[in-house]
Formats: sequence, C-alpha cells, structure tokens
Amino acid sequence: MAINFKLFDQKVLDPKESWAGRPWQGWASDAHLEEVWEYNRGVWRFGDRIEDERIATFSWQGRVVLVAAITGVEDVGPEFQQNGQRRRALQGYVLQKGHPVRDVLMCIERPRNRAALTYHPTPELDEVLAADEPKHPDSGGQRRVLDPQRRKALEDAAQSRLEAYYRDRGWEVEDVRFDGPYDAIARKNGQIRYLEAKGTQSNGASVIVTSGEVEHARRHPGECIMGILSGLRFTQDGEIDDQGARFTVSPWDPADEDLQATQYRWVTTRETVLPAE
Repeated sequence: MAINFKLFDQKVLDPKESWAGRPWQGWASDAHLEEVWEYNRGVWRFGDRIEDERIATFSWQGRVVLVAAITGVEDVGPEFQQNGQRRRALQGYVLQKGHPVRDVLMCIERPRNRAALTYHPTPELDEVLAADEPKHPDSGGQRRVLDPQRRKALEDAAQSRLEAYYRDRGWEVEDVRFDGPYDAIARKNGQIRYLEAKGTQSNGASVIVTSGEVEHARRHPGECIMGILSGLRFTQDGEIDDQGARFTVSPWDPADEDLQATQYRWVTTRETVLPAE
C-alpha cells in the first residue's frame, strides 16, 4: 500500500511554535525534496493501518511531486494534538530519480479530491522496496526494519537495557517514549538525563535519528544520553536474541559533522561508556 498526502502551496510557520522547528510546510518548487519531506512528514492523524504502509507519495495539484519509503511512525507530543486526538509523523527517506518505485509512482496522477490522505494498493512495488531496503544507505549502520512488530521489539529491547542501566546506578527512571522526542527521563539528586535508546541488528556504527530528537538534544546540552544495543538477532520464533549483543552508553550531543541527512543519521564515533554516577 501507498499513502498519498495532498500538499497545498507553501505556508510559512513560526519555528518556535511548529513541530520540529519547521519554518514552512506545503509544496515549494524551489526547495530540495529532502526539505519537502522533512517539513511535511508530520503532523498527521493516522489510523492503525499506517503501521503497515511502506510507501508515501506527496501530490500537489493532482501530480505526484515526491515519493518516499516509510520506515516507521513517531508520536509528535501532546502539544501538537488537536481535540485530544493523537498526532504522529512518518519516518523514512526520499526515493531518488532512477529508483524503480519512485519512477513508477511519479507518473501517476492523483484525483483532486478534498481528502488530505488517501491510500492506494501497490503490492508489487512494496516487494521491490522491501528487497532494496537492506542496501540503503550503508551496511554498517542501523537498517530500517519494515516489519512493525520486529521494529518495536528492537526498540523495546534497547530501551529496557538503557533504563535498567540507570536504575542499577540509583536513578529514578520514567518511560515517556510516547510524549516527546526522547524515550525516558532519569533523575537523581537534582540531576536530569533525557534518555534515547536505539536497537539494531547492525554493528551500531550509525543509528537513525529524527530531526525532533536532534533538536531536543541541542536544546539540552550535557543532559542527553544515547544508549545503543547492537548486534541483536531474531530466533526462528520471531523472539529477540540478545546473546552477543553489544550495549554502549554515550553522551547524545549531535554535532553537524556527525549527522548525515536521511532523516538524520548519527555516526557513533565515541567508544567511551559513561561511568556510574
């Protein structure tokens, strides 16, 4: 399945009040496609079926102008909810010219109806994208897991390990993964740490991070922690196998030179594990 987002003309936003500090949203013909993706992948009200979607198209005036691979869905925080309804944002990356999925969908016209979101069956293209997924963008970094249950299992394993790490050292830990751009808050003796956990089947040389996570870490220097549980495996029954997995805890202080625009990709060059506090 593919989900299509109907874009309107570019609308200027206040970065201080908009989600993830967006300066604008909508369609701007002179903008890079990565900008169009980043500024329009949220904030949306999705049903449960979004968990099964693999492809996103964005159309303007009935014409597809951008095609992206969906790798996950993130909550955007209660401050962006409307009438108490949950709002979320897509995670993923733009498919470039020459990619077979992109080239097929860019030729399709979308009806100019009033619906902001519409769904379209694309079973053959889903298979093409799934076959291509392990090759993007590098084999050493965290790969996007298309199966939502396995993706959640990886995330849960990493967060459980990170929370246990801090609790074992006398911190009080609160799970807040559905409320903001970090997974948990740890407190001890007036100190606070914002915890971000990443679980991956790769060697953890890099991990996928969102713009919201990057912006929050930059607003709270010295208070953000990244825990990475790498080398995870699945058993034949689909259960997590963490035998031989590697766990590292590092300061989460993203510098420009450590980020690659996909969403964002944080290169975990630091090897130092934090001592017990």
